[in-house]
Amino acid sequence: MRSRASIGRHPGQPARVPVPIGAFFVALVADIACLATSHPFWPRMAGVALAIGVAGALIAALPGLVDFSGLAQGSRVRAIAIAHTLLNVAVVGLQSLSLYLRSRSEASTFEPGTAALALSGLALALLGASGWLGGKMVFELGAGVTAPPEATRQGS
Repeated sequence: MRSRASIGRHPGQPARVPVPIGAFFVALVADIACLATSHPFWPRMAGVALAIGVAGALIAALPGLVDFSGLAQGSRVRAIAIAHTLLNVAVVGLQSLSLYLRSRSEASTFEPGTAALALSGLALALLGASGWLGGKMVFELGAGVTAPPEATRQGS
């Protein structure tokens, strides 16, 4: 199935998912640095990264939803896409809650409390599972990409 949300032959969602993934990872690195150094830069960095990650995830979801709408009812790829979507909704919800908890810290320093750190850690684990499902849809079931005929010829 070719992506319905593409520019030319390039599917839209894969081009957008690195932003939230990278931002959520940067937030984790900043949290670790914050715990290791107690420097005030790191919690603010984590807060900014979480905000970018949440916004980026919402932007990446748009072409994903367009592609989802084209999946056949009852198909294996649609079932996997539903699980992928639910995991991503959970990730955005957990990271948003983590950001909210940080924003309520004293003087809005974005200091990560235990709950905020746990939420972010759980969200990253779920993001890994969601990414695995996304890869399964694309690489095993061909969702969002269909090789042009010339790419399937011998030697191409």
